[in-house]
Amino acid sequence: MSSKINSKVKLIETAIDLVRMSSYTDVGVNEICQKAGVTKGAFYHHFKSKAALYAEAASYKKDNEEKVLQSLLSDRHESLKKLNNMIGYIYYKGFQSTETAEQKVSGCPFFTAGAINSQQDELIREASKAYVDNEVGYWQHVIDDLAESNLIESPKDSRQLARMVYQYANGVLTYSRIFDDEKTMRDDLESGIYRLLNIKKN
Repeated sequence: MSSKINSKVKLIETAIDLVRMSSYTDVGVNEICQKAGVTKGAFYHHFKSKAALYAEAASYKKDNEEKVLQSLLSDRHESLKKLNNMIGYIYYKGFQSTETAEQKVSGCPFFTAGAINSQQDELIREASKAYVDNEVGYWQHVIDDLAESNLIESPKDSRQLARMVYQYANGVLTYSRIFDDEKTMRDDLESGIYRLLNIKKN
């Protein structure tokens, strides 16, 4: 049983890494199996299709990120520290190793794959929506906390503002991936989010 579980996790983690380095469209089942060291028979034992793998990978990634974000946004941190932790985590996600010497910035594979492929498959669309909605929820938590601490003016619609911040952050990641520019990603993430929230930097 454990070997079956391990082969499934290997496929999921390999798919996440390969999509991060390339794209959902360009990564095929054969490549995923070869990189994971798993047979195609084992792949189709766990997943009906590449889209089904994508859906489980998005859920897997979301669950793992929640553990980290719950710690970064714990109430033991002050409100501004939570914001900076969130910005730092977005930066970390965009700068994870791509395993290539040429490319430093990877961006968020689920945001990109969802944007490009969500109209092609219902599984991809629903998995992408769940992944994005979860991250927007964490941004809303940060924004509500800043408002309660009187660090920002209480927004009329904190969910909308959270969506705007999330969209901006992923726009920066996408731009930075095109130019493979870590410095721009770091500088623009913080400055732009502070502007969106109307917080003056000390």
